[in-house]
Amino acid sequence: MKSPSNNMSQLPEPRVARGGLLPGILAILALCAVGSAAYWLSLDDGQRAGMRQRLVTLLDDMTAGTPLAGISELLDAEPPVPPSVTSPPTAPGTLSGRSVQGSVGAPVDTSMLPGGAAQTVDTAAAPAQDVAPRVVEDSRVRLSFVDDLAAYLVGRYQPGARGGSLALSPQALNQRYGARLIGLDGGAQGGRTGVLDYVFHPAMIRGLYQLYVERFLLAVSEEAERPHNGRTLSPAQVRQLYSSLAGYVVTLAGALDAVQGMPELRQRLDALDDLARQTVDASAQVSTAVFDLDTLREQKAGAAELATAQLRVDSLSAQYRGLVARQTAARAALVSDIRRRGVQGMDEETVLYLARWIDRRLRHDADAGRAVQTAVGVLRDLGSRFARGASGGTLVPPRPQQPSPPATGAAQPSSPLPPAAAQPAPAPAVPQLPAEATGPAPAAVPPVSAVPAVPAAPPAPRIPEAAPAAPAAPVPVPPMAR
Repeated sequence: MKSPSNNMSQLPEPRVARGGLLPGILAILALCAVGSAAYWLSLDDGQRAGMRQRLVTLLDDMTAGTPLAGISELLDAEPPVPPSVTSPPTAPGTLSGRSVQGSVGAPVDTSMLPGGAAQTVDTAAAPAQDVAPRVVEDSRVRLSFVDDLAAYLVGRYQPGARGGSLALSPQALNQRYGARLIGLDGGAQGGRTGVLDYVFHPAMIRGLYQLYVERFLLAVSEEAERPHNGRTLSPAQVRQLYSSLAGYVVTLAGALDAVQGMPELRQRLDALDDLARQTVDASAQVSTAVFDLDTLREQKAGAAELATAQLRVDSLSAQYRGLVARQTAARAALVSDIRRRGVQGMDEETVLYLARWIDRRLRHDADAGRAVQTAVGVLRDLGSRFARGASGGTLVPPRPQQPSPPATGAAQPSSPLPPAAAQPAPAPAVPQLPAEATGPAPAAVPPVSAVPAVPAAPPAPRIPEAAPAAPAAPVPVPPMAR
């Protein structure tokens, strides 16, 4: 009898069924193919082209120097054009070859086109262009601001024997339009800060000026002809008004130019602020010392104690007077240095107000200096326009006429034009904003004439009556913080 171990070693091994392996592999490949197709269809044309190009590059690298080199051309080649397109079926007796089939629409009426029916319009070479309407008002600096400013300036003029006086200051203008925002919109930011952030840029300043300068001058001339404070200006007084306005805006331009170019302006203003804080602290200490001295007197204190308190009051008072003197000298020195740069006819408070105003702009935006220079150029140009009106010229020059239709001897189309198309109406023009200024404005800027003329412009709306003028002497207004 054989041992069990020998019998077990001689038994045949079991056979593993292999019929389920191939369907599994095919299922995985099918799943990959479906996933790849879905991913390919989810791509746009640009992504497909990029993926195809990467695959072509990969195949070229792998097959370089082998018999399979160039197989990538199969992926990069475009599919051939179907025979039904290159050789369409035709009916007997007709032309064969490529043809375009389609319905014929209604004939195009070319009588209204420039040149009439004699010209051919190539729609492929000359696509239609939409002409935007002419801009007449900014969305956040509106016409009501321009009209109100004109009425306010005329109302501040008081005629007199020596040319009259113009009770106007930057402080008063800032108080009027910075607090009430007449015709101004701060946008989402709101307030005067939103207005300044919107307006105080070189391109915006010049664009708004070109948009509104003629309307502003027209409003000033109309306000000058209306009665103010119960009197109407004579022609000579109107010229004096223009002369006063010209002198004021030119002086303001010179002050802005001088302050903006002042070296170490920020350091000197910081020193003034530090002296002001020390002066306020010294004043508070003097007040406390005086109060303590009065208290001791009421309490019938001894002579030695009263003498000590009096010495403290005298010492603090001397320190206070010294700080006031130093502050006054620093203010006067700064104003004198600014005036030596060409500023005349402006009081010390106004010069310091402009210096602090410009310093706040520069602290808020390091590029605000270019905006100041653009404002200087705009003010000088406005001053030249007022000076022209003061010398007897026209404050608002007439707009240039549109070019007339072609003369009789000009080339005419081969077919007559209908009366409606004989003189086509010109398209409305769109004012172009100038490029930002890259340097300081010249001393005299030529009159701006970039605002295009529009034929048959509607008459300007009536300007509201100006409010009664304030007293001739302007009330000092403290600088407004941002």
